[in-house]
Amino acid sequence: MDVTPFAKIGPEAWDAFCDRSPDAWAWHTSAGLRLGRSFTEGAENLSFGLQKDGTLIAVVPLILERGASGEAECAMGGTAIPFPACSPALDEEEKKEVLDSIFAEIDRVARERGVGCAIFSVDPMAPSAASLREHPLLRYGFKDTSIETSVIDLAQSEEELLARMSKGHRGDILFAQKSAYRADIVESSPTACEEFKKLYFAAAGKEIGTPERWRSIEQLFAEKKLLFVFGEGGAVAALVYKRRAYYMLSGTLPAVRAERRGLGSHLQWALIRHLRQHNYTQYELGWQEAASPKEEAIAAYKRHFGGEAVPLRRGAKYYR
Repeated sequence: MDVTPFAKIGPEAWDAFCDRSPDAWAWHTSAGLRLGRSFTEGAENLSFGLQKDGTLIAVVPLILERGASGEAECAMGGTAIPFPACSPALDEEEKKEVLDSIFAEIDRVARERGVGCAIFSVDPMAPSAASLREHPLLRYGFKDTSIETSVIDLAQSEEELLARMSKGHRGDILFAQKSAYRADIVESSPTACEEFKKLYFAAAGKEIGTPERWRSIEQLFAEKKLLFVFGEGGAVAALVYKRRAYYMLSGTLPAVRAERRGLGSHLQWALIRHLRQHNYTQYELGWQEAASPKEEAIAAYKRHFGGEAVPLRRGAKYYR
């Protein structure tokens, strides 16, 4: 088996492999990697593929960045890199052999580049994630740092989805509907990314993210891997791939937040309805990890949309 750098494989072949692999989701793709690299200034894309007899049999996201302490880390903005994606043509024993080779190469790169820590996780939106019964990172010397994430099963009826929500979210949605709030789904537009960015900055009261980050978002949107929901003074952005979706960003203008009760819940409900109508199967609202009261409030907001707690298998490996 031969290790082949991402640059040599090229984005087109890399993305075609991700489309076929049940282990891959949006973060594995070339646009997802570009976004992950943009989270930290100076980060490097060291991703590689594994080939056998000239055929690509696995792709391995690998981003090298400087952590908050200044130490080199394999991570994406301080969070986990997605677990490698293998070819569906591999049987169980072949896949184990391939993964053994992959993590040996990751260890080699980490030691060669003076990495202190590597963080990986199995993306719960990857189609194969639901069939996992064991934590695959533990085999390779990773410490278990798993958490849960909230995922909505879109096979449910609208009545069932609303019934599972908290009373507060459900009340906000019904109030917004009676008040005829607007919600526009935008999947293609020459101005949508710029409009979202302006609103996002205004909602935060400052500019957030590097220019490269916003160029990466534009690439995801151009590739139909991102959609927006716009309301009057608010917006939501979601990653979409393989009929699964992930809540990525949102913003509401402060004045609008005070005047228009439940706008954020209304936009989320519009998105959920759109996803159901277009045969999406799952919508991930986000991680249930709270290191501060603010983060707990955000986690609770996501949890109260009625999703199920799904394991996010995550691990950290320390090289020093």
